[in-house]
Formats: sequence, C-alpha cells, structure tokens
Amino acid sequence: MFRILGVSFLVLATLSSAHGQRSGGSNGSPTSGGTTGTPTFTRPAIPDQPVQLQVRITWPDNRTVSDPVRVYLLTSTNSDVWDTFNMGDGMVIFQNVYAGRYRLKLEGDSIKEVITDVFEIDTRARSTIQWVTVQPKTPEIADATPKSGTMVSAVELNAPPKAKSEYEKGVEALAKGDLKNAAQRLEKAVEIYPKYGLAWSNLGLVRVRMKDEAGAREAWLKAIEADDKLPSAYLNLARLDLQDKKLQDAGAKIDKALHIDPTNAEGLAMLSEQQLLSGEYDKAIATARKVHSMPHEHLAQVHLICGDALQHQGKNAEALAEYELYLKEYPDSPQVAQVRAAMAQLQARVQNEKKNNLN
Repeated sequence: MFRILGVSFLVLATLSSAHGQRSGGSNGSPTSGGTTGTPTFTRPAIPDQPVQLQVRITWPDNRTVSDPVRVYLLTSTNSDVWDTFNMGDGMVIFQNVYAGRYRLKLEGDSIKEVITDVFEIDTRARSTIQWVTVQPKTPEIADATPKSGTMVSAVELNAPPKAKSEYEKGVEALAKGDLKNAAQRLEKAVEIYPKYGLAWSNLGLVRVRMKDEAGAREAWLKAIEADDKLPSAYLNLARLDLQDKKLQDAGAKIDKALHIDPTNAEGLAMLSEQQLLSGEYDKAIATARKVHSMPHEHLAQVHLICGDALQHQGKNAEALAEYELYLKEYPDSPQVAQVRAAMAQLQARVQNEKKNNLN
C-alpha cells in the first residue's frame, strides 16, 4: 500500500530474524524460523493512511521562528485534537491526522497568539503543509530578534504556478492509479522547478510502483537535496535499504528522519524492524512498545515485531500478549487466521513450559 504526498510508503515484507528471511508458507499458515520454531508472519498490507500535517512557522520577513512556540491542532469548531512544540527550526509535524476541517492555534512567550482560518485536509493529500506567519509579542522582542538566520525553504513557498499545477495533476493521477500520467506530470513539475521536494518525493513513489527502484532512489535523494526536512524521503530510502538487507544504511536514514521528527510513529516502527533484523532484540522491543504508547493508527505490525523479538528471547507468554494486542488493534487484518494459528502454537508452548516448571 502506498501513501502519497511526502509520507513514506510501506510494502509487503516479512518479519525476519537477524539470521535470515522468514515468511509464511504457500498456504498462508505460519512457518517456523531458525531453530526455535518461532511462528512468523508476512506483514499485512496497510489500509489507507491518514495525513501528515507539517506546520511551518515564520516571522513577517519569512525567517523561521526558532523560539519555543506551542502549536495546537483544533477542529473547525475549536476543540483540541493535539498540541506540541516546534523543534527549534520553525516546523511542527502532526502525524496521523484524518481528513477534515481544522484550525491551528499558536502561542508562545515571544509571539502574539494566532488562530488560523479553517483549512481542509483532503483524503487524497496524504501530506500537507500549512504556513503560519506570527508577529513578535512586543517591539522589544522584534528589536531583539536576529535579522540573520535560516530562511524558510522556497520549495513550497515559491514554486511557480505551472510547477504547482503539474504537481497537483500528478498527485491526482497517482491517487487514481494512472502511473504513466503521474510520472509525466511530476517529471514536468521538477523540470520546471528542480527544487520541488514534494514533487520529487511523490515521483519516487510512482517509480517504485512502476518497479523502478533505482529511479525511486534517485528521486528521493533529489527530494532530500531540495528539502532536507522531509522525513518521509529518508524513510522511503531506508525501506529500500531494508529490502536490500543494508541494515546499517537503513538505520542511518531512519535516525535522520527521527532527528527531524522524534515523535514520528512510522519512523519508530521502522526502527524497531531494523533493530529486530539486526538482532538487537531488547532495543526492538523497547522501540515497538514506545510506538504503542503513542497514537499509532495503522501501525499494529509493531506488535508482530515485538512478539518476534520476545520469542527470540524465549519470552513466549509476553509474545502471545503482543499478538493479542495486534488482533485487538487490527481485528480485520487479512492475516487474522494466520496470527491465530501462530497464537495456538505459542499457547501450547506456554502450557508445556508451565508443566515443565511444575516437574
């Protein structure tokens, strides 16, 4: 299942041990991995994803606001949804925002409170950016604000209308599955405006779906070159590295994405997989459980990752609990039967362990 507009893609993959790839048998039943008889699962396809919302905060002269600013995501009727602080670079990212009508409220010691007009998040636009200009709270703060500093990227702010038009048509074609037209439109967008990071990022998604992984990698590298604050581009590149079993390279790219957005649940889920594949079971378990403690819609697979790691440590009862959480969070998973069959194996193993402990 692919996600468009700056959010990373997920492909069907297998949960693997550090000793080799393992997958389900041809009949869809769980198979045993390694020498421990550990049930493992093919990762399920992920349903349509919610939106990633980026908020870019600037002063009136377009410099980024590095002072602490609290950003509230509100419904159109001003009910709180989430709130967080900017990361010192004038940017806030809200993950897993569902389509609808929203406002933003910004407040801080150095700015005048701002409540934006209502804006709409479209189900087709899986990543979107809102630019908010804030005013200094007092003239003294305005005078003390440095006149030099990082300017807002011109990528989205100054993209020519023709490039934006081609980009929007490319995204629409991608949403409809018209890959040839999507590729042509997005290639035209970056031809007009080579620094169009989101256009490069979506072009990478199109190329992956067209089985052109080399072209996708090139596009995501171009996206980072244009806008190095796009965590999804790093995560997409990391996914290719994981597929190629380049675990160190994948880890480095995931780290970069999480440096930009430490609360990126998808990035943390990928990190837990990378740690599992690297045999770092304690870390994989801790990271997967961190994801569980956060809003993590459509990331139930972290419980399969955690369960796999726990089984490698011989903690079968805890692994069983993780699989139960997976089914609770994803009850309509196409792998329900497969997971339940594996749970039955684990339950039998746990019962045998209890009997052995009594003897």
